[in-house]
Amino acid sequence: MKVIGIVGGIASGKSLVAKCFRQLGARVLDADRIGHDVLRMESVRRVIREFWGDAVFDSAGEVNRAAMAESVFGLDAESRVRLMQLERITHPIIAERMRDEIQRLQRTREVTAIVLDAPVLIKAGWHRLCDKVVYVAADSETRQRRALSRGWSEDEWQRRESLQTPLDEMRQLADVVIDNSTTPEDTEQSVREIWRQWGLGS
Repeated sequence: MKVIGIVGGIASGKSLVAKCFRQLGARVLDADRIGHDVLRMESVRRVIREFWGDAVFDSAGEVNRAAMAESVFGLDAESRVRLMQLERITHPIIAERMRDEIQRLQRTREVTAIVLDAPVLIKAGWHRLCDKVVYVAADSETRQRRALSRGWSEDEWQRRESLQTPLDEMRQLADVVIDNSTTPEDTEQSVREIWRQWGLGS
């Protein structure tokens, strides 16, 4: 059973590639979704409140992810400190949950491949959990256009882009590159070819 990590720039199409792997039979572990669950943990909320106070909580006492994003994704030094603090709180728990699920699936042999869809896969060191890493490529203009079409502002795009692991580093750590600058059908075909090459199915 192979564990496959997916990396790439913002709006490069990592989720599309993960979806293509899922359609072929892989189990996808979505680190963002796991992170959302982690933010609901009472122990995590308690630590966040100690650091941020009430500023990032909603009226129901849950972490307001939009307020948190505004707090940690700035370009100033204070925002970077807050981002590192949030990562110190949440990343170990997310990693533990992913390792537990990988081990469970390996024991049960429910699937032939597990895909880790995690924007911070390399930054967090989670690529070390993977047997293979796929880099999803798309040029900066294409990625920015996609991000803006999702409702991002140019300022938000620039801020988020500046906090990413350098694309060259991602590409160098990858075992294979998928070009996602054309059509979803081309990307799906590329994933199918990788699936066959890695002996995961017909």
